[in-house]
Amino acid sequence: MVLTSNEKRAFFRQQCREALAAHIYDRLGLVVAPADVRLQPSVGDKYAWSVTESKKSLLQSNLGRGSVGLYKSICEELGRSLEAVTPQTLQVTQLERDHLPREEAGPARSDQEESGSFTAKIHELKCANHVLKDELDRTTIHLQGSLGENRILQANIRRLQDELDSSSSRATYLEDELVRIGSGITEAMQVLQEYQAHKGSMVSETNEFQAEQEHLFRCSDEGRHVRVDPLLEELRFNKIKGYGYSIWRITGKIAFKPTRHYQSLFFPLSIKPGSDGAAGEVQAAGEVLTPGTYISFSSPLKLDTGQ
Repeated sequence: MVLTSNEKRAFFRQQCREALAAHIYDRLGLVVAPADVRLQPSVGDKYAWSVTESKKSLLQSNLGRGSVGLYKSICEELGRSLEAVTPQTLQVTQLERDHLPREEAGPARSDQEESGSFTAKIHELKCANHVLKDELDRTTIHLQGSLGENRILQANIRRLQDELDSSSSRATYLEDELVRIGSGITEAMQVLQEYQAHKGSMVSETNEFQAEQEHLFRCSDEGRHVRVDPLLEELRFNKIKGYGYSIWRITGKIAFKPTRHYQSLFFPLSIKPGSDGAAGEVQAAGEVLTPGTYISFSSPLKLDTGQ
């Protein structure tokens, strides 16, 4: 028997209504007559339809005016992407889609409603996803904080490394300078000893001294530079920018002050013999100095010539 188009539509429409009514009973235990089933239930109905995003178009038509294709699609998707739920369950789903907190999402669904329900599964996955998102957000914030601290730490490390490199270079330079000056001082002492042995005192030939304080006199002889030039040349002090020197006569106990911001060295150029004829010497910071030796000092140097 060949059915007309309207008869065919009526047949599949009735088949669809019966399938929907049976599904409502299976899912919710509600008895709804096939003729009363609607795709867009009213507020007073005790059932609602939950559908996936991709199949929302199935609920946009009226069953009475649907096509054969629509009826077939509804029957195929029942229990897969379309299912009956309580209005409360549908409200929970819609609120969750609006990103409302779970505590405000309305009454919870019963175990019977959730059993085998893709809506319940979607709800479960969304809750799990929300938890994971919160954890990811916290982890991201913590990671950003850690990265910020790491950048600061790396910057401090680079700064300290630069300072260390600069200090190392400075230390290497100073070590080289000490070696050079030490070598020059050794050679200068030899020159000084030769002057002491063969030419006598470098400054004893002049009486041009001016008193600075008790037991301390500064040499003001204009020829003093000629006398100490060989020593300065051997020390290479004359190559140092901003170097300076003074010649003093010491006649007793004094505290000799260093020059600030400079390395200060004390050289005894000549020492008068003692009263018993013994070789002259001077006490400097607990050490005995004689011509040809020296001492470096950075704080007041206590000297005693024994005179």
